[in-house]
Amino acid sequence: MNNDYKKPKAKNGSEITSSKLMSIGTNFVAGVGVFTYIGYYIDEKLGKKGFYLPIGAGIGLLWGFYETFKLVYLSNKKEKETEKNKK
Repeated sequence: MNNDYKKPKAKNGSEITSSKLMSIGTNFVAGVGVFTYIGYYIDEKLGKKGFYLPIGAGIGLLWGFYETFKLVYLSNKKEKETEKNKK
């Protein structure tokens, strides 16, 4: 079998990986899902219908945005370091 396939590269020479793109969505969905479930669970335990569920969902959204920002920031930082080392 011929393994001559090369990963696509961006204009600046950094590799484009689908795992980075997939992890953005996965982190977002997991964060919202987990924290929403925690809010639902607290609502059920305390008998308050619909109070902690939106709080959990909001925390999950914040977590998802944080994880996305962190991934994009670190990715850009690595690209800048790579460009600096090439010069």
